[in-house]
Amino acid sequence: MQKRTQIINFLIEKINAKNYLEIGLGNAKNFSQVICENKTSVDQYDENFRKNTLKWDALDGVEPTYLMSSDDFFKQNNQKFDVCFIDGKHDQDFVKRDLENCLNVTHNGGYVLLHDLNPKIEIHQRVPQETPMWLGDCWKTWVRTRSDRDDLEMYVINVETGIGVVKKGSQEKLDLSNCYLNFQSFQRNRKKWLNLISEIEFFDKEGLNNYSI
Repeated sequence: MQKRTQIINFLIEKINAKNYLEIGLGNAKNFSQVICENKTSVDQYDENFRKNTLKWDALDGVEPTYLMSSDDFFKQNNQKFDVCFIDGKHDQDFVKRDLENCLNVTHNGGYVLLHDLNPKIEIHQRVPQETPMWLGDCWKTWVRTRSDRDDLEMYVINVETGIGVVKKGSQEKLDLSNCYLNFQSFQRNRKKWLNLISEIEFFDKEGLNNYSI
């Protein structure tokens, strides 16, 4: 089981979540192994992305609940969710809308998680996509949100390609004055900008001391 799936399942169990939303079904391996009473997935099956990205393979027979863009889904959605996972389009503008929309439909006490926030190589975060291994510039949405909002608690777990966790709370806004949001600045400020923590620190923070990944 992937670490992202384990983390999602830990948080679902922690808050006894009943409703789970996943933006970007991908190869369906994560969605099919998430354990929650009610599960909803949204994917528009971007053929170009599928053709150029290694993660695409058989969908394990799982079809998206909604075959449409996440923008279109949220326009017609009237559901509330306890845990949301964002792993759809990886351009910062799309990620920004997905994050804002998920926060608006997540119950108090719930979580929004984001994937692919911690690129280690510059080319992996270039937009448009140039390599099969591609994270996009999701990290820019994360950093800008941390600089704009003090009503959230945000941190990134340093596993896989970076798993961001967002919940209602409080945080000190990042000061981005005199900073350019380019990869060189990101490299210098990675730990601070992401609020990067280890998986052990994640369990301590969320009171999950009896678990391990």
